[in-house]
Amino acid sequence: MITSCVIHSLLISNAAAYTSAQNIQEAIITDPSISRRCESLVGNRKKKIKHRQRLTYLSQRNKKLLKIAPKEKISIKKVLKENQESILKEMRLTNLKIQDIEENIIRRGCPGISL
Repeated sequence: MITSCVIHSLLISNAAAYTSAQNIQEAIITDPSISRRCESLVGNRKKKIKHRQRLTYLSQRNKKLLKIAPKEKISIKKVLKENQESILKEMRLTNLKIQDIEENIIRRGCPGISL
């Protein structure tokens, strides 16, 4: 009777230890400051991606305007070309910033982030 109680208690304690080890692996505790920093980086990245999408749309619209602009309107074509160049420069800069933010996210080791 005593041996069966001892065996039973050992089995229960081993099962409890096994489930607690699983729970620890499933629910990793993260530092709140790391989470805030990661949320800030991810939020900044989302803003830059939206900005890049807007610039892409503006570039497409500008190209369309360049195609339909009359050849006689030299000043309009000049302004549109300058505008296209500035949009492309801004897109390159935005792409570099997005790449830098993604590298920072990877360097900081943000948990559960998929880019």
